[in-house]
Amino acid sequence: MLGLLLGSYCFAPLIGDSTLLVWAAFSALTLLHVNANWRGVGCLKLPWLNAQRANIAVSQWVATAEAATPAMCAAIDKYTEIEMEI
Repeated sequence: MLGLLLGSYCFAPLIGDSTLLVWAAFSALTLLHVNANWRGVGCLKLPWLNAQRANIAVSQWVATAEAATPAMCAAIDKYTEIEMEI
């Protein structure tokens, strides 16, 4: 909400009607937003297991006979890996 207010009342007069400046500001703020979300998701250590973390935990248990903690699974988890089924 604060960003919306700042954008509307502080930055809009600076940008004016310039299409190039609007797209530049939009692109910069979008990259900042995506980067912040990427870092936020990357630091999650959830107390439950999704499919990939369950696979990591079971593989760890089969290999070493020790249970992996959520922090260990989070460190190994490739949250950027996208699997596509055709």
